[in-house]
Amino acid sequence: MDWDYDLTEEDYQKAISNGIHRERARERFYNLGWDKERAITEPINKKADRSSWIKIAAENGITRAAFNTRLQRGWSEEKAATTPKQSFAFAQKKRHQEMRKYPLECLEEAVKNGITEQTFRRRVREGWTYEQASTMKSYQRNPKPSRKEMIKK
Repeated sequence: MDWDYDLTEEDYQKAISNGIHRERARERFYNLGWDKERAITEPINKKADRSSWIKIAAENGITRAAFNTRLQRGWSEEKAATTPKQSFAFAQKKRHQEMRKYPLECLEEAVKNGITEQTFRRRVREGWTYEQASTMKSYQRNPKPSRKEMIKK
């Protein structure tokens, strides 16, 4: 069995003819543990030319770093270059709305009906439906007499 423990001058020449520098072939074979054939024949990954997309991104107020981050997150080049950046406050508000436990419409309906948010939340925790919790008026068992009523007595 022929063991390939070293790269020969012939291997280096083959690597150079394949567009692979000597040091790159050496690094692949000795440090990265690639087999000899792969180390001297596999083409080097070249970065795609994205200069036109970077220019478009800059025209849209998107920095090169933001563009690259978007690509790393799986965005297409077009989307990464053309989608406007969001302000921090907008993104924070959007994230807060996505994390809401109760629908905003129901809370607004409750407040409109004179029900506090605290009462609405308590009712939902106690098993009420959103509709019941936001529409059924609160009542007092023993309403306190008004100041005028107290003076009359």
